[in-house]
Amino acid sequence: MITCRDNLGEETGLTKKILIVEDELKLVEVLKEYLYLAGFETFSLCNGAEAATWVRENGPSLVLLDLMLPGRNGMDICKDIRAFSGVPIIMMTSRIDEIDRLVGLELGADDYICKPFSPREAVGRVKAVLRRTGEGLAVKIAGLTIDESCHLATLAGNKLDHSAVEVASGGQMQAHLQPAAVHGEDLS
Repeated sequence: MITCRDNLGEETGLTKKILIVEDELKLVEVLKEYLYLAGFETFSLCNGAEAATWVRENGPSLVLLDLMLPGRNGMDICKDIRAFSGVPIIMMTSRIDEIDRLVGLELGADDYICKPFSPREAVGRVKAVLRRTGEGLAVKIAGLTIDESCHLATLAGNKLDHSAVEVASGGQMQAHLQPAAVHGEDLS
């Protein structure tokens, strides 16, 4: 089992943990970088057999879950997770048939994204699902807090005057304030 963890959460104020359960390592690395730049702390598993246990022990904010995995398939993992958790789940798969999407949603997935997809679309879907489930994203950098879900920006605890567009662009601004490289370590 390969498990990667970005060690950037506490230093940069990343507050939401996203678990990526995917066996295509190139896709995992791209998703991790885009999610990190959007203000998320990422973790990944490439074997489905460990996913439900990891969710139970670590309580992520959202799971990006591939359907076709070694060890255990995504449909079974989704059922396992739903037995003990309401964590938002976005299914990722190359299966494009409507029946596959419907079954995934019926099993408890909150959204479904078909491969190939843009990593920006994946980040957009993550943010949208977290907003709908009350798990909005607040990014904290050097005393500046940007909460896109409620269009609020504060500096050292003081509310800043701004428009909703300015707050939304602040989320994009954070990418320039954080290091571009995504660092990980093997936890297996």
